[in-house]
Amino acid sequence: MDIANLETDNYILVNQSELATEIGLRQPHFNRAIKKLVAEEILIEGAKLGKSKSYRLNAYYGWKGSAENHVKALESDPIPLKDRMKQSGIESVIDGGKK
Repeated sequence: MDIANLETDNYILVNQSELATEIGLRQPHFNRAIKKLVAEEILIEGAKLGKSKSYRLNAYYGWKGSAENHVKALESDPIPLKDRMKQSGIESVIDGGKK
């Protein structure tokens, strides 16, 4: 699941067993990794379509789509970037978050 496979506005449809096989992971390990990405809010869980789940990449981590929709996605986030940075102990985006 890489950014090249993202649909417009960061949506991706994933058949977990197929993708796990494709990247050489056993399904339980792959599922655990997906759950961690969801827990860390890197992926946002969407609707299930048949056997596949849909996800959206958090707009703070990457974006595929129009700049206008990217701004809208960032503005609709319930936790603004400055608050996310503060929660993570990051003071600045310069020099990897160090002063």
